[in-house]
Amino acid sequence: MLESRNKDGLVFGVVDMTVTLLGVIIGLSFSCDYNIIITAVIVTGVADSFANASGIFAISNVDDKKTNYTSSIYCFISTFLTMIIILFPFFIYDVSQAIYISSFISIILLVILGYYVMPKDYKYNYLVPLRFVVIALIVSAISYVIGFVFL
Repeated sequence: MLESRNKDGLVFGVVDMTVTLLGVIIGLSFSCDYNIIITAVIVTGVADSFANASGIFAISNVDDKKTNYTSSIYCFISTFLTMIIILFPFFIYDVSQAIYISSFISIILLVILGYYVMPKDYKYNYLVPLRFVVIALIVSAISYVIGFVFL
């Protein structure tokens, strides 16, 4: 079983990357340019992976007053793997189909993760995954409007 802080890094990485890439993909959906979407997802994913890992590392140094590499590594790996999972449909399907499939995969990831982090004795077991999905949908809606206005 994962230590609490390693689990925190893992969960943070997956949630952050899923919501971020969902926003990027939906925001760029108006371009329907395969190269632009792929490049944006990869650049965002790599940058976000390093940013998340360094943020978890910085927080662990502040809280524990000692270096904790493992939670940073978990965060980096989970963020990077999430990018690969969400990006994968773009290598198999055309852009318009890949956008829908990646969005669906993102929502499924958030629901699964919501159930994973939910307290076992939580009375309203649907609320945690629902919160993750609502946050992702809000980010997607904002990104969609931005893409509509600027693309």
